[in-house]
Amino acid sequence: MVLMRLFCFRLSVRLGSIIVGGCCILETIVTMVTLAASGGAQFFLQEALYYEENMNQYNPHDVFLWLIVVCKTNAEMFFTCTMICMALYLPCCGAMMVGAYFMKQYLLAPFVLVELARLICITLTHVIAMMVIKKSINVGYLIALTIAGGFALLLLFYLWGCVVALMQILRIVRSPEYIAVFGDNPLAPVNLGETTPPMNAHPTREWNGTGLKPTERNHINKNLERLPPTELSTGQFNGPNMLIDDFRPLHSRYSYSWAI
Repeated sequence: MVLMRLFCFRLSVRLGSIIVGGCCILETIVTMVTLAASGGAQFFLQEALYYEENMNQYNPHDVFLWLIVVCKTNAEMFFTCTMICMALYLPCCGAMMVGAYFMKQYLLAPFVLVELARLICITLTHVIAMMVIKKSINVGYLIALTIAGGFALLLLFYLWGCVVALMQILRIVRSPEYIAVFGDNPLAPVNLGETTPPMNAHPTREWNGTGLKPTERNHINKNLERLPPTELSTGQFNGPNMLIDDFRPLHSRYSYSWAI
């Protein structure tokens, strides 16, 4: 089952995936520049010393204590590893955008895996952070921060789900079942009412279910046999608009100029 068919209730998942990739690249670049401008390794060292001196105000979680020790003893290595991870994340975003534009499923896979790992780390960081600061702030503020972080994580997982949905749709539109019904061009699917006669002069005939008279078998372009629409109503191939091209107005479902 496809996770979603439209991105933000308006755009296709193909265009949505490109937007997601651009947002992730912008977010990563801003984070890298901010860390570098804040002092890099010196910033992590100062933060570790501050939290160590004021540990009585926070809940001493094991992961939090381990992070303080790492930033105190190997701040330079921690900063370098963080920057390398973010630098390796950028090509995954770029490859995903290219894969979404040219509809290449294998270019989407690295981003899906890396982004899932990143979201898991962000989720664990949020949970641990709320456990650490629960002694130092008001309960109302703690609840507000927890809810706000939960909604932010929900948004991030929604953006990740858009790329996953695009992978699912690409798998569907490349399948023989979909091609047999709508053709091999997912950006311009064949309408169910459009058929072309067979190449030979004598059309192929077959007996229908009642066995009373022969019926002609319909063919679509490129001599692909068309499956009955009833076979699609109960399955996952329930319409031709599995992938909408937002980059060509001729094949776009939108008539607005801003729909690219």
